[in-house]
Amino acid sequence: MPAVNLINIMISAYYLGISRLLAFIIIGPFLGFFGTGFYSGFGALFAEVFPTRARGTAQGFCYNVGRLVGSLAPPLAGYVYAAFDNNYGPAFLMLSLFAVAAAITIMTFPETKGKDLEI
Repeated sequence: MPAVNLINIMISAYYLGISRLLAFIIIGPFLGFFGTGFYSGFGALFAEVFPTRARGTAQGFCYNVGRLVGSLAPPLAGYVYAAFDNNYGPAFLMLSLFAVAAAITIMTFPETKGKDLEI
């Protein structure tokens, strides 16, 4: 998989200009780490929210619906970017609002410390 990522970086650098290749090589690992690091908490979080008999199905459903909705973000960001005269600010603001909404949603999950999770 790292080889595929490196090839993707090199292809992107070619189309965006060879002078930016070093920036892609330096920033790429950080983007991959922080861009996918938030998935690490899903297993522990969802395991406490859903009852045992439906846990696997519920986790899969939530994760994949999230992927479906998340797939709308890149085209939506591109549309906002073009709508605001090729300005990145409003597009980043819109995407950060999704992150804030996700954080608020997670904070509304019930506390399960000391509760019986077997149902």
